[in-house]
Amino acid sequence: MEIYLPPTKDVKKLTNPAMTPVKMRLCLHLLQRGVATLGARFFVLSGAHTKADVDQTINAFEDSLKDMLEEGTLKQ
Repeated sequence: MEIYLPPTKDVKKLTNPAMTPVKMRLCLHLLQRGVATLGARFFVLSGAHTKADVDQTINAFEDSLKDMLEEGTLKQ
């Protein structure tokens, strides 16, 4: 079993205003793939979501990050 931890717990890094354009770009990429994040403010998954919904969200997130790396809006 793999355990995934966030890259940081530092609230200042997580809420850095300089990241706003990156978050908004991610929001647009996800929206184009059918995943709404309510203006990049929330990622909500619940018991009402099916396995297919969760899989779609994961795939959309992965594809969005790949595209953002390719276009240069996200740096490794």
